[in-house]
Amino acid sequence: MSEWRENPSWRLGDHVSVTYAADDECRDLLTGFVTTGLRPGQRVVVFLDADDVDLARHLTEAAPAAAPGQLMVLRHGTGFDVSGPTRVQQMLDGLTAVRDQSYAENYQGLFVAGKMTWTLRAGFDTPSCWSTSRP
Repeated sequence: MSEWRENPSWRLGDHVSVTYAADDECRDLLTGFVTTGLRPGQRVVVFLDADDVDLARHLTEAAPAAAPGQLMVLRHGTGFDVSGPTRVQQMLDGLTAVRDQSYAENYQGLFVAGKMTWTLRAGFDTPSCWSTSRP
């Protein structure tokens, strides 16, 4: 059983890095994250790999009560692209833009999750991923 189901008490401002051993465990973790984050006044953004079409569909279907625009599932290469020597800054700029857009649309909170395997194709290495994920 995933830790998420055992402890759904994560709050806005929390930072958590989670590893998983199988695709179904990843799906369960992200589904719990999406359904917990979709509270009134909050937006949920999930970054996925380009080939995660089925996972994107599953997460969208898991949130039938989400208001239009409240759940954003972004797949690498489909409007969510970072690459080259400025990729870290591109990712930070993209997150800042999502935050600013969310607040401009009167969302009071923003839950962000990502299946981070896309980072390898974008040119990130393990040390750069760790250095950008620490608060």
